Amino acid sequence: VLAPRAFQSQSIGESYVSAASNLLHRQVKANLMTLTRDIKKQNINAQFEVSEIKENKAFTRTIGFTLLPSAIRRLVRRRKNKISNSFVIKSKDNVSFRIKTLVITQFRVSRAIATALRKVALDIFTEHASKTDFENFFGDVFSTKLQREIKDNLKKIVPIKIVEVTYVKEIKPKKQ
Repeated sequence: VLAPRAFQSQSIGESYVSAASNLLHRQVKANLMTLTRDIKKQNINAQFEVSEIKENKAFTRTIGFTLLPSAIRRLVRRRKNKISNSFVIKSKDNVSFRIKTLVITQFRVSRAIATALRKVALDIFTEHASKTDFENFFGDVFSTKLQREIKDNLKKIVPIKIVEVTYVKEIKPKKQ
């Protein structure tokens, strides 16, 4: 089983099946630290789905990732606000996905400011997703480019400590 091109198509693992076609649409999880060789990404698990099979090799595509709950707990401190948000957006290539964000402020803020922070973050994510396809959106989130852009915009409202994307998952259309 091979990772997508964004991860240099390196091997995620092996699977023993009677026919290679049985692997199609199977989901595989991998820690990002093993794929990127970056210790800073050890708290992120990526999900892949086998999309095609050629010459007994299963090629995957990214369908989601999750920040481990233990990593989230380490980020939150006393006398700060933890502002979470969850929403569904569409990418340029018409893929719907759920994204959950976490914003931690430098100090406590009112509910009105927290709402304004959520709205600005949602607007930036929606705008960015509408301009890029799903794989490039993932690349921007993995490289923290998108989080830095959001932090720069949010700190105009109130001082921000951390902006993290805790969860991204593709939403499959329901079969009827």
